[in-house]
Amino acid sequence: MTSDRRFVLTEKAERDFRSILRYTPQARGVRQRDVYADRLISAMGDFIKFPVLGAARDDISPGLRFHPVEHHVNYNRFNDDHVVVVRILHERMDVFTHVES
Repeated sequence: MTSDRRFVLTEKAERDFRSILRYTPQARGVRQRDVYADRLISAMGDFIKFPVLGAARDDISPGLRFHPVEHHVNYNRFNDDHVVVVRILHERMDVFTHVES
């Protein structure tokens, strides 16, 4: 059931998120960090309602999907119970280097 689905972050996705939160105040200020964090979290929540949101990237790894949020991209997989956020990468980062197949 969709309402029972939840999202979880891998260790690498958690590190990605923390890194974004550390970098953004230096580059854009604390207020922008908070706004950006809310947008990233909201996008992850969208996966719960719409797990097929974004495009499939089976060329990188089977079942992988991606959804851009401003200058970052959420990479995730889903099943009946979970949406697993695999990585949150800057749009300029090479996904093939940072996401295992």
